[in-house]
Amino acid sequence: MTAPADVIVDVELGARSYPVHVVAALTRLGPLLRQRLPGARRALICGPAPVLGPWGEAACASLRAAGVEPVVVEHPDGEGAKQISVWEGMIDALLSHGLRRDEPLLALGGGVTGDLVGFCAATALRGVPLVQVPTSLLAMVDSSVGGKVGLNTRHGKNLVGAFYQPTLVVAPVACLATLPALHRSSGLGEILKHALLAGAPALAALDAAAPALQGGQAGAWVELIAAQVRFKAGVVARDEHELGERALLNLGHTVGHAVEAARGGALPHGICVALGLLAEAAWAAGAGLGPAALPAQLAQRFQALGIELPSLMIDAPTLFQYMAHDKKRARATLQVPIIGAEGGPLLAALDEAAVHDLARVSAQVLAAPLLAASVLTDPLLTDPLLTDPGAAPRGAPPLPPSAPPVAP
Repeated sequence: MTAPADVIVDVELGARSYPVHVVAALTRLGPLLRQRLPGARRALICGPAPVLGPWGEAACASLRAAGVEPVVVEHPDGEGAKQISVWEGMIDALLSHGLRRDEPLLALGGGVTGDLVGFCAATALRGVPLVQVPTSLLAMVDSSVGGKVGLNTRHGKNLVGAFYQPTLVVAPVACLATLPALHRSSGLGEILKHALLAGAPALAALDAAAPALQGGQAGAWVELIAAQVRFKAGVVARDEHELGERALLNLGHTVGHAVEAARGGALPHGICVALGLLAEAAWAAGAGLGPAALPAQLAQRFQALGIELPSLMIDAPTLFQYMAHDKKRARATLQVPIIGAEGGPLLAALDEAAVHDLARVSAQVLAAPLLAASVLTDPLLTDPLLTDPGAAPRGAPPLPPSAPPVAP
């Protein structure tokens, strides 16, 4: 897969603004880094073996041609790399290589690499330049833009971290050629989330592009990626630290993160988000807060985009346990982004009873995700053997009682 030309999107954050370059291949990395950081003489490329294997030498060659000496630092592959112990090992390796404050870290990989290496950049020597070089669709359209970096703990995802903006983002579309189908679906799950938040025109554009995307047309992928970056860049510019509008980007993530944690990171993030979109839409429809037709529409769009969703048996108490530790808690409630009854996004404040109900409906949807449209009436999906709505959560403190769901 190749891109016809570079597309540049600026993330406007005053003195900390930076460009996102959607480019054809990694050959553009060296010139763009030299242009952005003219004083750089050395760069430390960090990534996992499955990415460094096919793409590491191309990145190194591009840097050398631009007069920048590369140093490669490998980290473990998979979600398990986002641990404090791995971060500590990475910091030790970087310092052993004599890392200096003016030397950038290049995060060459997917979302895990961006989070881990980004947190290393934020904390090593109290901050060094960060260059995001996303090689997965998910990272290109979402995690490489906006400055969220961090690690997981046994309590949940991304509970240790920082807002640390990159100096430069270079998204080489050619890297998608080696991306497994499951991870391409993962990125498309996040893209559909963006379209839901952006509204009817974005959904219509995605629907129209679906055949070209399925056919692998390079131009369609370039424009799709650039459109997602433009959307997220706008949100980040208006609300960098997630004090308002940016919180809506967590649509699908309340359930999605719970699924991800319950499955030990075995499922790609975007697949978990896609399942979360379905589950949260089904819950909102049943609670009278969201469009009744949305679950079925989502299922149809997943199929049109070629996204296959697994059926999962995760009981309601387990889901509640992870939701109760979600970092979006505010005082006595859990702030959950949903698509409201009028079709626009809003934040619903869920008290303990509502979170239990969300967990109950989610367990049902996860058992048969593409039947989400009938989740409230299908006897299969209300089988008490699948979930016990009254069961007490295991190992998690209950949320304090509060008001019923509202849209603040």
